[in-house]
Amino acid sequence: MPLLISVDKKEKGMPEDYLMKIETYWREVKNRIGDLQAKLGEINRVYHELIDVGGKKGFEAIKSLSKKSYQISRTLSQKGAVLEAAEDGDLVRESMDWARCLAIYPQSERALR
Repeated sequence: MPLLISVDKKEKGMPEDYLMKIETYWREVKNRIGDLQAKLGEINRVYHELIDVGGKKGFEAIKSLSKKSYQISRTLSQKGAVLEAAEDGDLVRESMDWARCLAIYPQSERALR
């Protein structure tokens, strides 16, 4: 399941149509999952990016990341799907750290060493 930053209310500097686009996105996610279920059968496993634990702890982690993603994955779980870890936690954290480092775009050769 993809992760998308979402908000529940309009915030300063947010484009006028942002909330509508977020709602459309999540509606499409639900529709695509429904299409897959119709074509392939019931979903038995849920994998979520950035989640390195399964079960109850995994759902709590999803809940802290994205309310919409949590709702969808929880609904699938209530229908019998099992949440499984899809990531190595150490690698996720390292990757996020590298992304932060690259995002600041150091200009100095010395800083890059």
